[in-house]
Amino acid sequence: MEVGIPSTLAYVILASTNLLDWQPIFTNDVPGLLNFTDYDSTNYRMRFYRMTWPVPDQPPQLSAPGIVGPGTFQMHVDSTPGQPWAVQVSTDLVYWVSVFTNQLGGATNFIDAYATNSVRFYQAWLVPPAPPALWC
Repeated sequence: MEVGIPSTLAYVILASTNLLDWQPIFTNDVPGLLNFTDYDSTNYRMRFYRMTWPVPDQPPQLSAPGIVGPGTFQMHVDSTPGQPWAVQVSTDLVYWVSVFTNQLGGATNFIDAYATNSVRFYQAWLVPPAPPALWC
């Protein structure tokens, strides 16, 4: 089978002979196309496959917020490497607008050069991983 791996998260191919008991048979954490062949499949009358990937339950952590210049706000964002996250801003805590996305995950300093003297709130959230594309 050919699988399109969309991110550097660990994607695991599981195999089963009864759709109840699943065993990991391959792990890949390199994005791009993966051509996978299960050479053990001939040892079974039937073999089924599915794919899983981790979804970190830790949201990005925000720290060291502050004004670093006229109209410029900065904060440090730390997250799981390989898990994309985004920063959103709001002026009323109801409507949020995404202003930055870190596709690679991990830590970075976010700088908002458009911060004004008005009230502005910030939040960071995990971008859900894309499911793998599968071609048989």
